[in-house]
Amino acid sequence: MTTKPFSCCFAFIAVLGVANAQNVVATSSSGQITALVPHPAMVTFVASNSSNLAGAAGNRAVATVAARAVPIPIVGGFVAEQAVGRMIKVFHKPKPAKGFNVAFVQGLSAGTGLQKSEMSFTVPAQSLQGASPLLLRLKPSVKDSARIVRSVHISTELTGGALNPVTSNILGIDEEAVACRQETRDGDVVLIPNSPLESGEYAIVLVSSQPDKIPVAGTVIWDFRLL
Repeated sequence: MTTKPFSCCFAFIAVLGVANAQNVVATSSSGQITALVPHPAMVTFVASNSSNLAGAAGNRAVATVAARAVPIPIVGGFVAEQAVGRMIKVFHKPKPAKGFNVAFVQGLSAGTGLQKSEMSFTVPAQSLQGASPLLLRLKPSVKDSARIVRSVHISTELTGGALNPVTSNILGIDEEAVACRQETRDGDVVLIPNSPLESGEYAIVLVSSQPDKIPVAGTVIWDFRLL
């Protein structure tokens, strides 16, 4: 499969608001409690026929691709899908377009550092809103000066409908999920890693609990580094 040059591709950035997100609480085995503050990841969609993100981005850094992206002033599932539909109409003929929806955060390291120990992470019920929390290990990219959260390979097609102008199918998801067991306490979800975490960059990420829902509009994260 061939990769289209960037001039023949389209991309967009969406940044989710975090007004409704509450702090995730990290608790160590010694009882030390640290509040992880939420902030939005940046999300860029890169149209490409490549089978992987490395081929889609080519020699370009993801952050460079994102810098040239077309901004969406209002975000949300419905608005984002409309925006994608408009861009496909402008840049492509009405036929399926494949690409990668990449969530990333600027900087090679999180501002919040935690000491290595057995940990648990409490995600408040108010932040969930139908989503499911995951603990992901992030992938620092020196060339991007960023940390890659996750990449979703999708195929998108215009339908022409007023309410659902775009249909999308997930072709694959690239993420480094940490195996955890979940407990529910007073509506909050507690993630408990199955084994002690190694040093590195991590984040609690909210993803749609609907398997067929494309995460077009971005990702709220609570990131930290384990020392």
